[in-house]
Amino acid sequence: MKFSNLLHPIYDETFPSWLTRCALNPKISGISERDIADWYSLDFQKRIFLSNALGMEFDFNESRGLELASELQLDIYVTQKLFKPLPTPLLTPQHRVAYCHLCIRSDVSQKRYPSWRKSWCYVTHPYCSVHRCLLSYIDRCEIIDKQWGAYVSNAIGDYVPGRLKSCYKRKPGIFPRDSRAWLTLRVQKWIEMLHKRDSCALPGTNIVVETSKIITAVDLIIRIFLIPRTRRYSSGVASLLSDAYTTIVHHKNHLSERIEYGAPNSVPYERMCALLLLGVIFKIFSQKELSLLHRLVSLSEFNIPDFRVLGKLITGCVDIHENEMLVSLLNNLGEISLFLREFIEGASWKLA
Repeated sequence: MKFSNLLHPIYDETFPSWLTRCALNPKISGISERDIADWYSLDFQKRIFLSNALGMEFDFNESRGLELASELQLDIYVTQKLFKPLPTPLLTPQHRVAYCHLCIRSDVSQKRYPSWRKSWCYVTHPYCSVHRCLLSYIDRCEIIDKQWGAYVSNAIGDYVPGRLKSCYKRKPGIFPRDSRAWLTLRVQKWIEMLHKRDSCALPGTNIVVETSKIITAVDLIIRIFLIPRTRRYSSGVASLLSDAYTTIVHHKNHLSERIEYGAPNSVPYERMCALLLLGVIFKIFSQKELSLLHRLVSLSEFNIPDFRVLGKLITGCVDIHENEMLVSLLNNLGEISLFLREFIEGASWKLA
């Protein structure tokens, strides 16, 4: 089957979102709801909730996805090229329920059915770059119904600092302002740029390094900032910019487990806070932008610590033994470790 005989995928659309739109469109005869029924079976849903699975959005390169594409006589190469995700950390399947409420409304208005974007599934993309708003977050919604769930929830996006579950305190975080969007998107677009180049200069310097090294450092530090709270340890420093209660995660006691768990299981506001702090220690912001950030944060009665203090604060979620492991991970970033020297020195204060 030729793609020309089907609906055109919108920019950044996920594979099952496109398939569903094709199946529900009465003018498309090549794909029916029966063809995609297996995608939404209970057994399949259970499988995609594995933390190491790509999940429903991207599993066209798994066995069932290839089988389905073959049944529909779709060009496998074109399918993978159109729908594969960026090589950036993905949220776990059960947390890919963040969306831009304005994109959803626009889709229904123009195409009569909401489409799901790949970028909404990325850890490093808490903002919609089109509408410049913090992604909304659906709670208590069946994953297979999330497109319409997003539409009917009519969420207001920017004003939800934490999760909507009853165990969370819903208080204002950093107030939604144009400046908050601008600053977060500065960091988000900088990270996007890293995936498009082989090398670049470290911010504020003439030191050119391979972007793969920066991406590794960015991934590690975002994960450290988003370490979850357990009964024994406090949460990562991204929680410094929120009054929302942090959920206690059970049975994630080892540092490596907590580092791996937090970021992929986070909500948009938490990830926004992590990006803002990342922008500080990576010196992405100009002096004027940094002043703007301090002013924005102080209006919400929070504080932005300097590099060394921020490094010191990340040790609040580890014991002395894990502190050594944490500093070792940061010191193993090669050239980036030198660039982050003050931050790492702050993280080493207990070891002095």
